[in-house]
Amino acid sequence: MVNHFFNREREVIQNPLASEPVEVPHADPHQEQREALRSAIHTLILEQVREHCEKGKGRLSVHFPEMAEIYSSVAENIMSRDLEISAEMDTETLRGWVEEIKENPNLLKSLIREHL
Repeated sequence: MVNHFFNREREVIQNPLASEPVEVPHADPHQEQREALRSAIHTLILEQVREHCEKGKGRLSVHFPEMAEIYSSVAENIMSRDLEISAEMDTETLRGWVEEIKENPNLLKSLIREHL
């Protein structure tokens, strides 16, 4: 008996070393879209954190390059801990967060102040 397994295109490939058929799981078709939306949310939050920190002080990130990493870390904390935005969220919920953050500049002000 010849052993088989499937590649991403679901074609059968013979594998003489396999003892049983092996099926490659389907990739989540919405995963890339969710990752892109999470990245957009992170960027929006990061920009608000940066603007808050640099208001009246000039561009700190020019003088202190590590500030970019700090802004990113604060944005990630706000996303994951305060807003509980996770990689498992559906695309519609993530889109809603993107729109809400864009439309309501005061939405995150108190959270940003808490983290800084």
